[in-house]
Amino acid sequence: MELTATSARFEQIYRNLLVADIKRQLNNSLFAADSVAEEDIAYALSVASRLALAADGITLDAAAAAKKAYDVAVRTLWLGNGAGRAFREASELILGRLGNFPARKLLLEKYATEPSAASALEILGREFENRVAPTEKSTLLTDFQVRLLKALDTKRWVSVSAPTSAGKSFTLELEISRQLRRAGSYQTVYLVPTRALIRQVTYDLVQIVRGTEFQTVPILSVPSPPEDVNPASKVITS
Repeated sequence: MELTATSARFEQIYRNLLVADIKRQLNNSLFAADSVAEEDIAYALSVASRLALAADGITLDAAAAAKKAYDVAVRTLWLGNGAGRAFREASELILGRLGNFPARKLLLEKYATEPSAASALEILGREFENRVAPTEKSTLLTDFQVRLLKALDTKRWVSVSAPTSAGKSFTLELEISRQLRRAGSYQTVYLVPTRALIRQVTYDLVQIVRGTEFQTVPILSVPSPPEDVNPASKVITS
């Protein structure tokens, strides 16, 4: 299935889902509550499951396909009339194929359900691919976070752009934790645009090293790198 070869019916259902969910969120008496027919939801989930298979996020078309698959998976549930077991299992499978395990976890917690047997093996394989262990505790990441970590590990220079809440900061913190565990000196400068964000980043970095063998590593919050830092040591500056 080509990423751009979605049918006119799917595109219309997709637009209807977006409009209905916006009205739901506004919760305004000016808008009548919309509903989407269950057969349309079933069709949209079927197309979204195929889009999710090819949506690796590397190209613009793949990113657009991933967004549509994600929107269908979560908005059909938020609208309420798609919250039946079959629809939940379809949404769970789509989120697993997208590698969006945080969203899948929220879905399972919200509806207090166990993972479906139909998708268990496929999702188990994806979880294995997306699980990293920068510390003694393994962490399950999204596909974007896995690609970013691999890029940081193999390339000298990396430039990345992603929407808010994509997990950029968390991934950078994992990379810092991973680098601290490697032999030799390590110095990193974490630049942020606001003073408030400096405090947040510093707090997060303190939490990373607390209770580890690196809890003595200095975490400095200064406007410029200090001149008296031993270049052979490990230090983090934000």
